[in-house]
Amino acid sequence: MSHDIPQRLFLDTNIYIIGVANQDSYERKILESVGFLQSSSVEVIVSEELLDQILRVSKRLYNKE
Repeated sequence: MSHDIPQRLFLDTNIYIIGVANQDSYERKILESVGFLQSSSVEVIVSEELLDQILRVSKRLYNKE
């Protein structure tokens, strides 16, 4: 396996929502460990459906876009 090829990772919706909302959560640690919150060689795959789910839940949680 070459280090020039990004690794791909698909995470569940809850990882993004809880990880961003709660800095002390295990979900946040997952996001940090894969480099989601900073530049990384890991390619995080986010589908349109996943983005829609995240937006729907975040609107309910925070009552805004």
